[in-house]
Amino acid sequence: AVRAGMAALLGVYAADLASGRELLVRFCKVNASLAAGQLYRLVTACFLHAGPLHLASNLLSLYAVGPVCVSFFGAPATAGIFAVGGAYGNALSYLAAAPPSVGASGGLFALVGALATALHLNRDAIGPSAREARSALAASVFLNLALGALPKSRLDSAAHIGGLLAGALAGALFTPRLTRTFTKTGTRLLPHPAPCRPASPCSAVYAAAPVFATLLRARIH
Repeated sequence: AVRAGMAALLGVYAADLASGRELLVRFCKVNASLAAGQLYRLVTACFLHAGPLHLASNLLSLYAVGPVCVSFFGAPATAGIFAVGGAYGNALSYLAAAPPSVGASGGLFALVGALATALHLNRDAIGPSAREARSALAASVFLNLALGALPKSRLDSAAHIGGLLAGALAGALFTPRLTRTFTKTGTRLLPHPAPCRPASPCSAVYAAAPVFATLLRARIH
């Protein structure tokens, strides 16, 4: 599943180059276009990249955090958290009047937020390694936001923060609760017999919120 996501990002970048960067122009996050009703840019911008280094850094991040998220949430939910979290990030970027932007980092921050929440909620079952992993994630987030705060930084910190918060919310809503089970061969982590599962209306509200926020600001202005 993670490899498929990486292949998708590579494929979109190749298609963008083949189009003479036409895809970048037509589908990046531009505030004026969002205000005009092109809300699909909230999601499409997550799959575009400014250059090879930008793409490579996000591919490495996806390769690092993606498999762990899949182990917690499953492949479909991980893809959903990435896409919807990226839309949240671009919505916050729009609300903050940030410049035009592209990149998967908003969705990646959503995966980080979801994973950190999942580790926290299951810290008793997982043990000390959960705290160590959360500390590593926190350090990575802090470093990225610090770089975004530097003068003349081109990082879209608003999109990163929006994705991170959306991912944390997704983690709170969708994380399966684990329990440690003892067997003859050792211990295993299994889903709790009565996991907390959100109702479908909750999932719908989570997915639709960035669109509502964007429409609201467009109406206000």
